[in-house]
Amino acid sequence: MVFRERIFPIWTRMTKVTRRAKRLNSDRGRLMLTGMIICGVVGLDTDLSFAYQLFALIACIFITARISLRFQKPDVSIKRHLPRYATAGEPFKYVINVTNEGHRVERDLEIIDNPRAVQPGFEQFKRSREPGEETRNAYDRWIGFHRFIWLQRLNTGITIAR
Repeated sequence: MVFRERIFPIWTRMTKVTRRAKRLNSDRGRLMLTGMIICGVVGLDTDLSFAYQLFALIACIFITARISLRFQKPDVSIKRHLPRYATAGEPFKYVINVTNEGHRVERDLEIIDNPRAVQPGFEQFKRSREPGEETRNAYDRWIGFHRFIWLQRLNTGITIAR
């Protein structure tokens, strides 16, 4: 149990960082970021590898893209129309209206409804048991990460189908 007490805060931070990275980067952006990290690690010794040059190129592209995003945010308004009633545990549909209030045509925009994840506390983690947890292998039961993710989804209360 001491292991779980030490690793629990790491899971909390890791899931927050992962959700933030998914929200801020597209698939291509995450691919470039991963490539930049790999090239940075491989290119540490500049005498033996030219990967540092690729790292520098990807880093420049990534930084330029981040800076340009600050100046080119789309001028849109978004309104979500939720149903008056919904039953817990039952799926429901709703409509999102997006209105372009700018003067240029926006392309390749993507709407991601991203509810704030509610992290479980350590006491809740110790008390709760994931349904079907006994069918998991011994390592997964000992680590408990699947239980952590299950509790996070349960506490958040909503899952968005993509």
